Parts: sequence; C-alpha cells; structure tokens
Amino acid sequence: MQRRPGVTGRRSLSASIGAAIAWLAAGPCPAQASIWEGGQRFEAHAVPAWHGARRPPNFAGAGRQFRFMRTRLRAGFASDPLYAGHWVIVQAGCGAGCVSVWIGDVTTGRIIRFPLGGEDNYTLQLHYRPTSRLVKARWSTSAGDDARCAGADLIWNGRAFTQTPLPLLPGACPWGE
Repeated sequence: MQRRPGVTGRRSLSASIGAAIAWLAAGPCPAQASIWEGGQRFEAHAVPAWHGARRPPNFAGAGRQFRFMRTRLRAGFASDPLYAGHWVIVQAGCGAGCVSVWIGDVTTGRIIRFPLGGEDNYTLQLHYRPTSRLVKARWSTSAGDDARCAGADLIWNGRAFTQTPLPLLPGACPWGE
C-alpha cells in the first residue's frame, strides 16, 4: 500500500482518540454549562400533566397550509414529547443548521407555526417540559468569528407566545446542550 505525503497511519488515529478522550474528560466549557441558565423558570409557568389519547393533526381549514409536512407532523403528534400539558412541539430540518418548528394540540389536532425557526434562527435549540408553558430557545446569530448565541424565553398562553429576549452570549451556541 502506498502512503500519501502528510498522511500518517495508526499513531495518528490513536493520538486523535486519546485527545478526544481527554477533551471529553475535561467536561463542558463554562459557556456550555450556562447556556440555559437565567431568564424565566419552568416552575413559574406550571400546568398540569395531561394523560390521554392523542388525536392526529387536523389538515382541514387553517391546518391546510401545513399539509406539505404531514408525514413529520403526524409522527410528531403521535410520539414527540408533550409540552405545556397537551401540546407537542414538532421540529423538522430544513437544511444545514436550519430547523422548522410547529406546535400542535394533541386534543384537537390544531397546528400552529412556532414563532422561531428557519434561516432566521440558525441552529435553533429548544428546551421545554410537559408541565410548563415556558420554552427556552437558543440559536446562533451567524457563523464564523462574529457568531453570537442569541436566546429568548417564550411563554405560551393557549393562543400565542410572548417572547422575552435573553442576553447574547459570545460565540456560536454549542450543540447538544
């Protein structure tokens, strides 16, 4: 087997694995540890847990505009985690770092477009709970050296969301937090 210049063999692989293990053992960086801290508290917006049968999404009437995503919405209504009692947040990728988001009522089948997502909220990440009306959102404002991690707390009132912006964090938002 002929080797290409600049390409090393097994030593490079074991060195890479060792570096990865050391990096993982070091734990999260301070920015990652605090990305979801601050702002509103989930407990301040508590709702009772809902246990019951889930209805499928309703694609008639106002829901007709969401038919293009019917496969993902049906799957989300059936199995995605609940939010704010009897709602589900359904997410679908729309490109590299792009996420489209809808909220659905599993008791009626009603579908609503979530106020964040798409290319305006690159790398959007959401944290929410079944027993709270609060959604914590974080996204990167851009890519590269000038990236910032933007965020907002969104409170659902049963009809619409109110948003409270959070302070910008330096750098792009870390994935997987």
